[in-house]
Amino acid sequence: MRKILSSLIISLGLIANSYIPAYAVDTPNFPSCLSPQGTLRVFYPNGTHGIVGSSQEYVGSDTVYDLDESTLLQCFCSVDGTGIQTNWWNASSLSEEQIEILKKEGWFYVPDGSLWGLVADPFVAKNVSYSCRNTPAPSSSSSSSSSNSSSNSTSSNSSSTS
Repeated sequence: MRKILSSLIISLGLIANSYIPAYAVDTPNFPSCLSPQGTLRVFYPNGTHGIVGSSQEYVGSDTVYDLDESTLLQCFCSVDGTGIQTNWWNASSLSEEQIEILKKEGWFYVPDGSLWGLVADPFVAKNVSYSCRNTPAPSSSSSSSSSNSSSNSTSSNSSSTS
């Protein structure tokens, strides 16, 4: 009985010493591209676009919304109705540890947002698939609009976020 009790105490001690706390990062809430919110930053009704984390070119429409001073919503809709929502979050206030945690959760780290038509701050971005068949185009009265046919990031032509 003493051996069992000793083994149990030793096991519990080993488990307690190997406990590594799980860290979480509170992420902002992002609306769905099926019901986008925010201020329309740019709308490209058609063209070739880039998606963060992929070297592939995507053909379809791309819309970007400013949600607040640190978050943006990018809604790409391919010609076949397959959508990719990209949630953009300015990472200037995040620690390296927080960024590493987010990367493990599927976020991409972008050291310079200006390459995607954003400010020249670091960003993290996460892609989410959605179906965008029959999704209405954004109203152009909210902000700027463009019919540029070549876009690679969030808000401008060949060098922004799309």
